[in-house]
Amino acid sequence: MSSKRLPGKVLFKLYGKTILEHIVERLKQSKKIRNIYILTSKSKNDDPIVTLSKKRGFNYFRGSQTDVLSRFYEAAKPLDFDFIIRCNADNPLIDYSILDQMVEEFLNQNYDYLSTILKPTFPSGIHIEIFKKKILNLAHENCKSLKR
Repeated sequence: MSSKRLPGKVLFKLYGKTILEHIVERLKQSKKIRNIYILTSKSKNDDPIVTLSKKRGFNYFRGSQTDVLSRFYEAAKPLDFDFIIRCNADNPLIDYSILDQMVEEFLNQNYDYLSTILKPTFPSGIHIEIFKKKILNLAHENCKSLKR
């Protein structure tokens, strides 16, 4: 909600639904995703995201606004799964078929991390990151941030 360039963009409406709702609907078409979680901050500015999530029955987690690594770590800690897929709300054009192909590649090659971001492969709006939960835990344990 506190985007510098376009505040509130995830709740902008397109064809009667918010961008966030469109993203979740697109992700639900994936054959490789079991659970979808909306990760947002504890900032009051993000209360409307939580309100929408409750209304639509979306799983959500609230964490640090500035420490995204910590937010992911805390959200993932109690959950039982091996890898995480990150598709942020800046990517309303997420393609579930590309995501499914990436998950297959990630699992078949036993990668720790796979992304369309490091070596841009697709246009902006389709960014996907996949990483093992153990790598998230390792990054969190070894982070040398002044904020911690």
